[in-house]
Amino acid sequence: MCRCRGERPLSGWPWLGWDDRQGSGVLDEWLTTHAPGARVAMRCSSVEVAHRCIRQGVGILFLPRFLGESDPALVSLGVQLDGQGRDLWLLTLPELTGTPRVRAFLDHVYGAFTTR
Repeated sequence: MCRCRGERPLSGWPWLGWDDRQGSGVLDEWLTTHAPGARVAMRCSSVEVAHRCIRQGVGILFLPRFLGESDPALVSLGVQLDGQGRDLWLLTLPELTGTPRVRAFLDHVYGAFTTR
């Protein structure tokens, strides 16, 4: 996802990357293969930081689909990082799963994510 529009090769964009604690190897390998010569302008430590940087025009990076698609300020470049999906866990105390508010929230989140 990116904040800016226009046609240019993937290597022509400034990229954001993950710092070593976040496992930068997968993205670095992808860039070497799909965007040779791409410049990593900044390394981020969290998805939240990356999202804010993308919104400010610092660079581009793969975001979770639910985050990128829900932000009208971002535009998809139509590129996917295949095979790198991650599970999303929602945790609660067992004794709270039956309470109406918690159950409604869990059902809502489950429904929202299973339709995508």
